[in-house]
Amino acid sequence: MKGGRMLAVLALALSLAGCGNMTDTEKLLRAPQGTGETGAIQQALNAYLGESVQLKFPTTGEYLSPFVFGDWNGDGNQDAAVLFTLQSTGQNVSLALLEQDDQAQWQVVDWEEGLASEVNSVTVASLKGTADSQILVGYGSPQTSLYLAVYAQESGELVNLLQQTYSQLLLADLSGSGAQDLILVLPENEEGKVDLQVLTNREGSFHVSQQLTVGQGTFAGCAGLTPGVDRQGTPYLVVDGYLGNSGNSLGSIILMYDSEQGRLVYYQAEEMEELPGGTQRYSSILTSRDLKGDQVVCIPQQVAWDIDPELEHRAAALEWMDFTNPEDPLVEFGVWDTEYNFFLPLPVSLKETACLRPSEMGWMVCDRETEEAYLYVRVAYPSESRGDYTRIAYIGSQQVQVKIGATYPGLDIYNVSEGTVIL
Repeated sequence: MKGGRMLAVLALALSLAGCGNMTDTEKLLRAPQGTGETGAIQQALNAYLGESVQLKFPTTGEYLSPFVFGDWNGDGNQDAAVLFTLQSTGQNVSLALLEQDDQAQWQVVDWEEGLASEVNSVTVASLKGTADSQILVGYGSPQTSLYLAVYAQESGELVNLLQQTYSQLLLADLSGSGAQDLILVLPENEEGKVDLQVLTNREGSFHVSQQLTVGQGTFAGCAGLTPGVDRQGTPYLVVDGYLGNSGNSLGSIILMYDSEQGRLVYYQAEEMEELPGGTQRYSSILTSRDLKGDQVVCIPQQVAWDIDPELEHRAAALEWMDFTNPEDPLVEFGVWDTEYNFFLPLPVSLKETACLRPSEMGWMVCDRETEEAYLYVRVAYPSESRGDYTRIAYIGSQQVQVKIGATYPGLDIYNVSEGTVIL
C-alpha cells in the first residue's frame, strides 16, 4: 500500500500557509459518522486506517462532497472515493479508493496522500475512452496555486497518472475519438499570456499532444474555455480572454480541430476582421456558452437598440453569434438585464420594429411607432406575485416574471421561458 507516500520536494513546494490549529469546523467534521452508504464508507475507511478521518470538502466544481462515486476499475460496479485528512500524517489531503465485496461491504483498495491541504475541485472523467473512470483532484486554492492530480485504479492500486500546475481545466473530446482530452490553462506569467496545454491519454499515460499560446499581445488572462461541435461535426474550442488590464472587457478566439494535423488551429471567421478584437464586449459576465444545449458555442455581442435612457444602466440588447456558421451566424437576439444578469430572448424581427421602455418594477418591449406593449418583464419576490404575470426563472429568492401584451408572432410564454438564461 502507498498511503502517505509523496516526494519530499512536492511536500515542501506545495504546502499551504495558514493551516496551523484545527478550526471548530474541522473538529466537528472529524468525529461524526455519516449515515447510510456514506456512513458505511467512512466506517470502513476508519477501520482500515485505525483512526478517525477528517472529511475534506471541495470548494468549487461539480462535486462538492468528500464522497465521489464512479467505476474506477471498469467492472460495471459502482466504486467510491473519499477525500480526507489524518491527524497522524499532517495537513495534506489524502484520497482513498473503495469497492464493495461479494457481501456488499465496503473495502479500502488503496489510498495516497495528495498535494496540498485544501481541495479546490474534484471531477470524474473518462480519459481512456473505456469503461473505467478517472478522478481529477485540483489541490490548493485560487488565492495560491492550483495543482492537478489525475488518479486511476490499476491492478488493485491507486495510480497517480499526472501532476501538473494549472489555473483552469476543461474536459472535452476535441478529436472525436470518444475519449476526453484534458485541456489545461497554465498559470499566468508576468506577460499575461494564455498558455494552453492539451493532454491526451495514450496506452495508460498522458502525453502533451499540443501546447500553444493564444491571444498573444491581446489577452491579459483567460476568462473561460467552452468546447463545441460545428454543423459539420468538427470539434472546436472557444477561448474567452480579458482584453487590456481592466478585467472587464472580453474577447474570443476560436480554435478548430484539424483532423489531418491532429491539433487545434486558429479559425478565422468570415466577415470578421479580427478575433478577438471583433468580439469585444464590455462586461466579464458575457462569456461564451452553449446557449441551447446543442453543442454550438455562442459568443455574445452587445448591439445598439432603441432603449429608453432611464433603462440604459438596467438593460442592453444582445446578439449571440455562432461564427463557425458564416451563412447564418445569428443564433439569438434579446435583452440582457444588466441589473439581475439574465438574458431573455425575443424574435429577431423585433430588433428593427420594437423598443425597450420602463414599466412597473421592470421594463417592457413595445412597438416603436405605436408604443403598444408586447411583453412586460419584472423581477419580484414570490409575495409580490400577481395573477397576470407568469414566473419563468428564479434569481436567488426572487423571480423573473413576465406578462404577454399584444400578440406578436413567435413571442409567447413558452419561447420566453425556454430561452431565458441566467448569466
